[in-house]
Amino acid sequence: MEVLAKHDMEQALSYLDRVDNRRDLEILTSVVAARLARTDPQRALSWARENARSIDGEAYRTVLMSIAVEDPQLAIQEAQSITNPMHKQQAYVMIGMTVAHRNPEQAIALLDQIPHEQQRGNIARMITDNWLQRDPDAALSWLLKTDIAENDAVITNAAQSLARIDLDSAMRWLPRIDERHQSAWRSTIAAHLAVQQSPAAAESFIARFQHSPEYPQLVSSVAAGIARTDIDAAYRMSDRISSDSARDALYVQLIGQQAQENPQKAAERLASITDPAQRSAAAGQIAGAWAQQDATAAEHWARNLQAGAERDQAIVYLAWAWDDLTPARRALIDSVGDRQVRYQGLTNYVYRVAQSDIRRAESLLDDIDLTHDERRRLERNIQMIRDRAHHIRY
Repeated sequence: MEVLAKHDMEQALSYLDRVDNRRDLEILTSVVAARLARTDPQRALSWARENARSIDGEAYRTVLMSIAVEDPQLAIQEAQSITNPMHKQQAYVMIGMTVAHRNPEQAIALLDQIPHEQQRGNIARMITDNWLQRDPDAALSWLLKTDIAENDAVITNAAQSLARIDLDSAMRWLPRIDERHQSAWRSTIAAHLAVQQSPAAAESFIARFQHSPEYPQLVSSVAAGIARTDIDAAYRMSDRISSDSARDALYVQLIGQQAQENPQKAAERLASITDPAQRSAAAGQIAGAWAQQDATAAEHWARNLQAGAERDQAIVYLAWAWDDLTPARRALIDSVGDRQVRYQGLTNYVYRVAQSDIRRAESLLDDIDLTHDERRRLERNIQMIRDRAHHIRY
């Protein structure tokens, strides 16, 4: 089809009408669309509109992205003509990603033509990510003097990207970042120093801020970095945080991280969290991770927790992992004291079933004690899962 589209576009287009298999048709349509967009962009757009009429169509997406490579201005004009707001936003993002990957400076010139500030902010983030990999100094010089929506988020994201690919540049640029954003940059640099160099280098970096309000956050960042290689050292560092709330928040993060590898060990740390709400959140993370590895052991652990919010939250997370609601599991959910939390556990199980068997999920609603509004809400959500599955399939 690539050869045919190159030498005889009319025959290629005619051949598409003879393809019956939907997946084959999608692939071949993409090939034809890309070639037509390069040779005759206006005709490609007309043809794609006739075949798709929305950004959801494979032909339309391919044509728009191909045109964005050759003629970004034409692609933007086409996006501006789309009437559906969601499709228009998707088109802008696609064009921004395509142009930013090839030419960040050119992508910048397109920003002013995008009408919505939030969309400009999202595309600015993509431009920055691509540009940082090629020319960090030019990217940051532009970013710090531009004025776009979500600028704070873009600058913070730039710290994450730059520290990952060029930590020295991130540290060199730190003094040039305005004070409002420096705190986020310092946290990011501290975490990456712990991973890329050493915990000692990270601690040396944050030591100068020991008496500042941001010090607990810096300690948390270093501990999170250390946790990737030495979870016990990360816990020890957490104990240096004087603020109970900051320490608890870090413990929840570390416990969630440890639970992915060793949920039983993570569970032993649960009592270290002083705040009941934070402890419940951590219990849920442990249960969810444990259930993926050993559902029986996870259920045994949750069943033997002391009655209360901690146990209830663990059971809710367990339900996400269940493929079958055995009598023992149903009894476990029924033992949840808070009715709203119990309802959440049952709905988690229903959603899990709906991912693979919509009809079975719908039949489960008859076995659950639901109010009229709760049932209607579940039915709507199951229908959304059905619609999404249908869209992916076709």
